[in-house]
Amino acid sequence: SFLKYINRHIQNNLLMISFFFIFFILSLKHCF
Repeated sequence: SFLKYINRHIQNNLLMISFFFIFFILSLKHCF
């Protein structure tokens, strides 16, 4: 149960990180 909670938490963080990464790359492309 605890392991499942940690796994879900990591997946949520990965989702946010990937969104931030995509946004960062799009802004870089927009600048150059």
